[in-house]
Amino acid sequence: MRVTSGGSRQPAPQPQQRSLAATARRAQIVAATIEVIAEEGYARATYSRIARQAGLSSTRLISYHFGSRDELMEQVLVEVGTGARRAIGERVATETTATGGTTRVVCGTDPSSRPKPISPSWSRS
Repeated sequence: MRVTSGGSRQPAPQPQQRSLAATARRAQIVAATIEVIAEEGYARATYSRIARQAGLSSTRLISYHFGSRDELMEQVLVEVGTGARRAIGERVATETTATGGTTRVVCGTDPSSRPKPISPSWSRS
């Protein structure tokens, strides 16, 4: 949700409706949020600290681009998850097995995809 100058609440624009500038600003806010959480922890990641880290003049810019803290944190989790999958995929792609072969791992970067649970063979009875 976004509060307009008249005080009414409107949903945040959907990705296909956002301009390049708005998309870049959201990415800037998400990156700053990740840095603040990494340095100071989730509990101390206030809009004020995030705005300062992002170089924003006001915390209202965060509220404009993200309807709620939950929406911001959801985007942070998507970004962190995407980065982790990419980094793990790159690392695994360069590994070899104990027998000298190469491993093949499919590592998607679609944040909407859900990993399937893996049950190791030793856990099955």
